[in-house]
Amino acid sequence: MVFFIAVIFVELRQKYPTLDMTLFKIRAFAAGNLAAFLNFLGFSCGPFLRSLYLQLILGYSALKAGVLLIPMEIIILVLSPISGKLADKYGSRILSTAGLALNASALIWFSTLNEKSSYGSLLISLTLFGFGQALFASPNMRSVMGSVPAEKRE
Repeated sequence: MVFFIAVIFVELRQKYPTLDMTLFKIRAFAAGNLAAFLNFLGFSCGPFLRSLYLQLILGYSALKAGVLLIPMEIIILVLSPISGKLADKYGSRILSTAGLALNASALIWFSTLNEKSSYGSLLISLTLFGFGQALFASPNMRSVMGSVPAEKRE
């Protein structure tokens, strides 16, 4: 935490900072980055916890557990470009919010699983999480980048 604060102070004093801290005065930029940070915290723990569930609770090998997590990634790969185009057409707010709601519901669904649950139950959680991530990431990034003045995007 001390290092993080020190980096902020150093960046504020640079003529050409790596990250222009004044951008955080833009509400959409700051809120979008905060939402992305919190979402990616959930995104990083989701596959990790699901892989542990598959290995430690259901008794699958690490290879099988990894392969069984692939459907979530395929959904993200296929739907992210589509959600980016939808965000260009309809705006980012609704899609980002829907994506976060789906991610939350996926984590809630996952929390109900136990040793008697099947892979099918986990697949529902993976599917919801994949849809949520795809709906959130591209529109949120569009919103964040769209809030930055053109001369600062270079």
